Amino acid sequence: MDFRGDLALYLQLIRPLPTLDRSPKSLRSMKKQPFLNCLLPIVACILIQDSIAQNVQVQVDILSGRRAVSPYIYGRNNSLSDNSGSPLSAAQWQMYKDAGLNFFRENGGNNLTKYNWRLRLSSHPDWYNNVYPSDWDFAAQSLQQHIPTAQGMWGFQLIGQAAKTNGNNFDDWNYNGSQWWTGTAQNLAGGGIPNAAGGAQATHNGDTSLYLEHWPADSTTAVMGHWFGPGGLGLDSTHIRYWNMDNEVEIWSSTHDDVMPTQLSAEAFMQLYFAVAKKARSIYPGIKLTGPVSPNEWQWYNWNNLPVTGSDGKQYSWMEFFIKRVAEEQARTGIRRFLCGWLSRCGKTTLPSLIRTRICCLNDCGRVIGWNDCARTPRCKP
Repeated sequence: MDFRGDLALYLQLIRPLPTLDRSPKSLRSMKKQPFLNCLLPIVACILIQDSIAQNVQVQVDILSGRRAVSPYIYGRNNSLSDNSGSPLSAAQWQMYKDAGLNFFRENGGNNLTKYNWRLRLSSHPDWYNNVYPSDWDFAAQSLQQHIPTAQGMWGFQLIGQAAKTNGNNFDDWNYNGSQWWTGTAQNLAGGGIPNAAGGAQATHNGDTSLYLEHWPADSTTAVMGHWFGPGGLGLDSTHIRYWNMDNEVEIWSSTHDDVMPTQLSAEAFMQLYFAVAKKARSIYPGIKLTGPVSPNEWQWYNWNNLPVTGSDGKQYSWMEFFIKRVAEEQARTGIRRFLCGWLSRCGKTTLPSLIRTRICCLNDCGRVIGWNDCARTPRCKP
């Protein structure tokens, strides 16, 4: 590259200034000279850099080093209609196809935790715990009809309670015209008394037995028989393979404080996880369970704002404890691939290399390979 022309210009710019007289006008001019002497080299450097940049050529071979990626990285969250009376338009379906969407997470997030697939109802913790219709059957059927190659993700309820009726909802319309205010998080379904000052605490909490019912592992996993089994809806299970293990379990005592005012222990949650995982795996061996769907990076490392103490007396970050317990349960029961290497979370987080290695060990080997030697085993690569 040739920037001799720019160098010549630079030399012209920094040539010595002519001798100035001592008149007031000249003195005022002299005060400007230091600024000018500083500015000119900067301008010259910009010109030279611009000349160099204009002569740089970069070539990219798009066919070199190509690797296959999963088509399911192109996905969207809660995008389908769960209301048969208000389906997506043809234009909306076409937009999803044109965008190349191949993965749809459709379990409703917070509204998943107390969903009742039999009654097609869900309790909404962000809106007084009121119960509203939600038809997963319609959403799943619509997806397989319009984009049959896509994967749909729904989820299981682990908290043990599910909606049973909308007959005891808080009358938000007569209260304030169904307008949002800070009191929407108050537990008012089931006859609660609102606290007009706002905030999450009601004057009197509603009775959960008036709008929720017991919902064990058998009930939550039975949706697979309804969808995939004999006499069911006839949905293609190979395109509904990924299932969330509930949602944001680390903050249940906040989001779902109507049924869990005090956060359960990490080990107590793991027992809920194992009960549903075993049942789901026995019904659908090809299932891919994803969990624990943490809300943010803080909850990756903490359970109830603290590290978790294992049975060995050592302290672990929550995610390490979760993976460790899954590995131990697989070894104890001989049931492989509880987790299948799929960690699900909300928001953007950074996965530490140590945890990533341990996930790989569980995924590739399906069993504990010697916990401390995990990174050295040939089959497990970060």
